[in-house]
Amino acid sequence: MVDITSTNTVKLLIVTCIYPDPTAKHVGTFVANWAEQLKETGMDVMVYKRDHITFGSYLDFSRIRKFYGTPQVFTYNWNGIPVCRQGIHLRLPLNYSKSAPKLTYRKIKPVIADIYKKFPFDLIYFATWGDLSLAMSWIAKEMKIPYVASAIGDHTTQYYDKPESLYYKLEKRTYLESEFVVCVSEDMNDKVKIMTEGKAKTLTFYSGVDTKKFKSDPELRTSLRSKLGYEEKDFVFLFVGRITKEKGVYELLEAFARVSKDNLLCKLMLVGPLFEGARFNKKVSQLGINGQVKIVGGVGHDDIPGYVNAADAFVFPSWMEGLPNVVMEACACELPVIASRVGGIPELIEDNATGFLVSPHCPDELAEKMGKLLVDRKHNAVLAARARQKILQEFNYHQNGRKLAEQMSAILVEQKQ
Repeated sequence: MVDITSTNTVKLLIVTCIYPDPTAKHVGTFVANWAEQLKETGMDVMVYKRDHITFGSYLDFSRIRKFYGTPQVFTYNWNGIPVCRQGIHLRLPLNYSKSAPKLTYRKIKPVIADIYKKFPFDLIYFATWGDLSLAMSWIAKEMKIPYVASAIGDHTTQYYDKPESLYYKLEKRTYLESEFVVCVSEDMNDKVKIMTEGKAKTLTFYSGVDTKKFKSDPELRTSLRSKLGYEEKDFVFLFVGRITKEKGVYELLEAFARVSKDNLLCKLMLVGPLFEGARFNKKVSQLGINGQVKIVGGVGHDDIPGYVNAADAFVFPSWMEGLPNVVMEACACELPVIASRVGGIPELIEDNATGFLVSPHCPDELAEKMGKLLVDRKHNAVLAARARQKILQEFNYHQNGRKLAEQMSAILVEQKQ
């Protein structure tokens, strides 16, 4: 293993299609965490963010207005890290076309070349997937610069066992040609091994949580509950993430309606951007829980600790995941957690030991576990304390970031030998 001091001169370009910006602070925070972790180790980090518009995007007028109202290429700073954003105004054919990687390659190559003139990077980290990953792999080969791929969540989970799909082919090719694949959980590592017949080099990387930032804070709890209009006697269930069906929010609404029946002190708070607003609001009305459900909307990552502290329990019934930051963050804040038994979540949550696990698509099971949290506050505290300890021991943000930086630096050392 290379000495971490060797990372001081490593220039790393992170390539992604999701990253926070001043108008969307909640987008791509897990990628921003990676960038900040690696910068903390001494690496010199820059981010390239590919934004894009496709036919489906034209259904969202606010997104279109924002997209066309900004320059095609511009650079901004996010938490001390420079980010070059490139907007591709219309990609034809769409993502599922075989031509997409070639079209993406032609669009982004001049911008990447310009970045290199100003920031001569030694290594590229693909915090992305699909056509952008494959296009960047071609550029990396031409530039003779090594790259590390990543297996993050939804795309690998959806396509790892579907060899006929385009995404499977794109991902597999990128994984096989990378120096190694960063997998956010052991579950994801297994899926990459299946996809590549065990040929890809893989590394399980628990990005972890900054436990100095995410911790129990009684003063913050009192302050934010007051601002949100909650009384101390209220029991607040919290969900953080995209408010969309794939995150299990409709099952959550059904389960909440059952456990909160005839109990007006039971509340549900959802933090994140709302999708399918009309459908969601209709469901809330049908269940008769309008007065007990609060939608906060998307917030910056720095604001998340306040909302977690303001709640009494965290619920995350998603259908598929890698290893979501929000679950780790809730555990770090000593909030009892109920989460789906999917992806890498069981690697953190042990049922009835560090939290509760439920099957996805199962509001009955979810309601049962939510009901347990309502009636046994002492057990909640035990679960939450154990979860915090597991975060400190195995999901240590600073320690784990150092390990990833060492693995990346080793690539450059080996190439020089």
